[in-house]
Amino acid sequence: MNELIAKNPPVRPAPGGNCPIAPRILFADDEPGIRFFSEIALSRAGYTVTTVADGQEAWKALETETFDLLVTDNQMPYLTGQELVLKVRQHGLELPIIVAASDLEFFLNPDNEWLQVAQLLQKPFDLQQLKEAVNCCVPVDH
Repeated sequence: MNELIAKNPPVRPAPGGNCPIAPRILFADDEPGIRFFSEIALSRAGYTVTTVADGQEAWKALETETFDLLVTDNQMPYLTGQELVLKVRQHGLELPIIVAASDLEFFLNPDNEWLQVAQLLQKPFDLQQLKEAVNCCVPVDH
């Protein structure tokens, strides 16, 4: 066993080297299939993804962890995407937000431009569209 460790030492950055950290995404959607496939696609694209099933769970995660991007559905239990985005902005969080939902009317209203939603993604969307939208907001350095 020690021979194996000696032949394959743990990977670590070289002195003065640059080891990029994967951008962290919080993905909120009440549909388990969308969470599952989106997490796989975004993880394979180089992101670290945390998924939650509703807006209330998303808010709790935002209070305790740091994320580089929020992707949220609109129609969710306990706290809608609309309510979540309002709460995020009212608390001064400046992270980019993608709303991925079938109902985008609220976010398309010019009176709500102050919410600074970075991208609107109409459901149903494919995983390539999701990856492109995410990459526009937080590119992964390869």
